Amino acid sequence: MKPFNSALAYQVVATAAMISNLGCAVPALAQQPQAIHVVIPFDFDTACSHFHAGTYRINMRSTPFTAVTSENSKEFGYVMGDPEARSAADKRGRLLFHRYGNQYFLSEIWAPGNPMGQRILPSRKERDVRIAIARAPNHAGSSSDVALVANDD
Repeated sequence: MKPFNSALAYQVVATAAMISNLGCAVPALAQQPQAIHVVIPFDFDTACSHFHAGTYRINMRSTPFTAVTSENSKEFGYVMGDPEARSAADKRGRLLFHRYGNQYFLSEIWAPGNPMGQRILPSRKERDVRIAIARAPNHAGSSSDVALVANDD
């Protein structure tokens, strides 16, 4: 590599290096997790994990993966979802579950103050439960949505 022949060439290279470093810092800031604390009074399932009733911390990132950790850190898992937008943000975070009988499946995560959330991809188990209910005579299974509001930190 040739030495710099002028101060201007040095400044151009230094400025380019500084700009490229900013390009790395901005996405890192955007990926800071938004934490939601919520008491979940029932056992629930995701695609990869079964969680018991308790207090959970949900760490949302700007990736399709969201971390779910119990307050005592004994239960941990990731859920995968697609971004979902609403017209307005709620002041408090919210989780939405699909309920089939006494089985609950996490279906949406909304962080406080953010119109962007995550729609969780249904697990194989949830799809099987839906099919079984649809095939039952007179759709003998019950289904509903259950929303839980996050705790204030």
